[in-house]
Amino acid sequence: MRSFLTAMLLLSSVPALAEDECKIDVGPNDVVKKTGDIVIEAGQYVEDAIALDGTITIKQGAMVKSAIAFHGNVVIEDGAKVSKSALSIGGTVSAAKGSRVKNLIEISEKGLRIRGTDGEDLDLNLVIGGKSIGQRIADEALSKMKNCKIATAKASSKAL
Repeated sequence: MRSFLTAMLLLSSVPALAEDECKIDVGPNDVVKKTGDIVIEAGQYVEDAIALDGTITIKQGAMVKSAIAFHGNVVIEDGAKVSKSALSIGGTVSAAKGSRVKNLIEISEKGLRIRGTDGEDLDLNLVIGGKSIGQRIADEALSKMKNCKIATAKASSKAL
């Protein structure tokens, strides 16, 4: 049930992007990149990894709280850990067998897919006006992210 609530929260947040200016506040343990890929190396701890147009790869021995890729993939290697969620909007999330991830969420033309460690999975693919709801959400989020501003909260933050 928690996965379903997560999905509904996520769906309800997309219209908020349309109303507000997009701004990402980068904290001291965050990695944000507007264009290109992010690699989290072994031994590295990152609160939030956010790629606005690229893939996030989390290597063996790395730990990330949340990984979010817009128009890209999230790849979690064997021995890597994501303590909260790995989310891809417009791409895929893949987790190696020996990785640990609490929730995997994909929003794409295939719909909305949530896989939780609790064994509860949700696949939702509604089509409205010839377009899947996942594609509608992805298109809206991706168009808003293009003009997103990155605000570095502290000098030690890693905005790339």
